[in-house]
Amino acid sequence: MKAQSAKTIEMVSSLAKAEEVIITRLTSIAWKIAYTSLWNGTDFSRTEKQKTKAAIRQFLLGTDNIEKTYEEFVQRVLLARQYIINNPGKYLPLPSEWLNENNKLGFAGTHKWFQRMQQKREAIPAFRNEWKDFGWAIWQVSGKWADRYFHQWRSYYAEKNQPMLNLYLATVANSSGWLREEATVCLFLLPK
Repeated sequence: MKAQSAKTIEMVSSLAKAEEVIITRLTSIAWKIAYTSLWNGTDFSRTEKQKTKAAIRQFLLGTDNIEKTYEEFVQRVLLARQYIINNPGKYLPLPSEWLNENNKLGFAGTHKWFQRMQQKREAIPAFRNEWKDFGWAIWQVSGKWADRYFHQWRSYYAEKNQPMLNLYLATVANSSGWLREEATVCLFLLPK
């Protein structure tokens, strides 16, 4: 009985570690997408990056479906990017300020935009699917099968949308090495 109980505890512990690895990886990839989409080239302090990642993590953990929430986060970042592109002279505050849940002019303000896009998808199911896929494209090229998926996603975005292809390539370039290192660290956390 004690052996069975110890195995169950070990299995639960292993699942918790695996879940933590996924959450950490999703948070890091979401940050890299937001960084490249909205602040590309800006050199933020370590503290600013940590505060920003903490805010992203909090958002991702705010629901029962972390994958769907990650997908939403990425699309809301892309909506903000579109807004900045279409409104010259607009700028964003520091990432941690933009992600502050009380800042209605920041990430919180993109919620209505996202709801409108979802409503449009009810009428046009494929509306901006390339945005919906973007987070998973970066997820796949940051894993151990990066070489297999990189060209597949590059071709997909080349066919769909040139600005999204440019963002995809920039995100991959910004993530080069960084995401692989993080994925390697995550593998060490998994139980043997």
